[in-house]
Amino acid sequence: MNNSSYVAGDSFNATVDVYGCSGLKRSLTIEANDNTLVTNNYSFDIGLRESIIVVNNLNVLDSNVSFEGVFETVYEMDSERSIAFSSLSFNNCTFTNSSVSIFGNINLLLNNCSFVGDSYVIYAYDNLTVVNCSFTNNSCSYISSEYNLFIGDSLFKGNSFDGSDGVDNPYQYNDSFIRIYQQANVSIVRCNFTSNVNHRGSVIYSMHDYELLNISDNLFEDNDVNYILFYGCSNFGDSWISHNRFLSNSVTNIINLTNTSHYYGSKNRLEIVGNLFENNTGRSGAVLYNRFDVNLTGNVFTNNTSDGLGIILNNAKIVSYNNSFCYNTAAKGAVLYNCRVFKAAKDYYNHNVALKMGGCIYNCGYLDLYTPTMKFNTAVYGSVIFNRRGATASIYKGNIYKNKATRNGTIYNSGNLIMNYTTVNHNRAVYGLIYNIGSLRMNVCAVKNNTCHVGSGLYNVDDNSKASVTVTGSRFTLNKAKVNATLYNSASLYLFNTTLSNMGVNNYLVINYGLFSVDDDSTIINISHKDEDVVLDNSH
Repeated sequence: MNNSSYVAGDSFNATVDVYGCSGLKRSLTIEANDNTLVTNNYSFDIGLRESIIVVNNLNVLDSNVSFEGVFETVYEMDSERSIAFSSLSFNNCTFTNSSVSIFGNINLLLNNCSFVGDSYVIYAYDNLTVVNCSFTNNSCSYISSEYNLFIGDSLFKGNSFDGSDGVDNPYQYNDSFIRIYQQANVSIVRCNFTSNVNHRGSVIYSMHDYELLNISDNLFEDNDVNYILFYGCSNFGDSWISHNRFLSNSVTNIINLTNTSHYYGSKNRLEIVGNLFENNTGRSGAVLYNRFDVNLTGNVFTNNTSDGLGIILNNAKIVSYNNSFCYNTAAKGAVLYNCRVFKAAKDYYNHNVALKMGGCIYNCGYLDLYTPTMKFNTAVYGSVIFNRRGATASIYKGNIYKNKATRNGTIYNSGNLIMNYTTVNHNRAVYGLIYNIGSLRMNVCAVKNNTCHVGSGLYNVDDNSKASVTVTGSRFTLNKAKVNATLYNSASLYLFNTTLSNMGVNNYLVINYGLFSVDDDSTIINISHKDEDVVLDNSH
């Protein structure tokens, strides 16, 4: 067929084989004039070889249709060359209750098209552009590109993956709606993903390396899927997940980075910026399950629930800045369960609940918090931080206010902890505002107005771990011990230039069963009963 066009009349029937040879490309424009193609259980197939096809205003109903781009080798005059398909465009087309297969060596454009109740496969070996399209109530459906993929201003709603194979589908792999292959530049922007179901896979799946990833300004709401974003890639370039809304999804993880083979230490990082994660439920790492280098900036995490470890489970390196974590729940580490490196500045933690340990953070790696604000958080042990044995944590200029541990410690430390210029105010626990069985250094901290049964400032106990606390230039004031002692020590406790005072009645400020040392620049005084003993020393 030479370059030509076809304009439909009152009916539309076509069997088209467009084939160019000798290096000549053929083009065909099909103008369907909003007529409907019904194949009546027969297939409508177009084989595409070195051709340009444009299909306008076509309605496909209850049909099996296939557009196949062919890549093959032909022999001409004792030489060989490859035949490749150039492009296929659909404009203002609808596909309803049909089996649709569009795949092969093609540059594919879908513009203002709708797919309703279909089983479809859309796969472009070259470039794929999807603009202003809708995909609703489809099954066993996916979109994929080998190289460049752009999806913009499109709707994906009510789709499900039933686990069967798509029609004429040689590329069935990993049950996910959108698949990113190697060497791709990917942009998915201003789309709506709502009420999709996929218990076997994800909404977006990245298989291999890519140079650019931009997932921005999308809505992901009320999806019931394994993952929203799953990375199976070994490395990636500039990568942005920004200004999306993830609302009321039921997932294993929203973002899963566990299958990456290029782990912590890569020169490339994933930027997660300005997103809203709200009312999502999942497993451990419900929002982010991480084994890559990730920067979190300006995100809001609120009312998310993990049935295990943290809404963020980190097994690599995360740098966090100016994020808000509010009303999240998990068994351990309501916000974060950290196994590797987590560095944060100006983050805000409010009203988070851990059912066991770590109302905000459960740390078993390296934790560095700069100017955190931590308020109204709750756990059984460590209503703010549970720092496990062998872990290292530091807090600089923290504001820790009105948190509640139903057992021990606003901060529970059995590892190594350094607190600098931090205020701990109006918190509650049973044993120990700071419950320490590890190594703790406090420099220029203010501990005031806290309430515990015993150890309203500090509970330092040996527990066979050689626990040690060194306090320098700090103030413990107006703390209330319902039973006894602002400082309780059965390990090693050293005070340098530190003031210890309260308004208690018949309470010792210090009860010591271990090694207790106070320098001459320190002051220990019971303000309301200045003549009473303030230290009960049972170390001998």
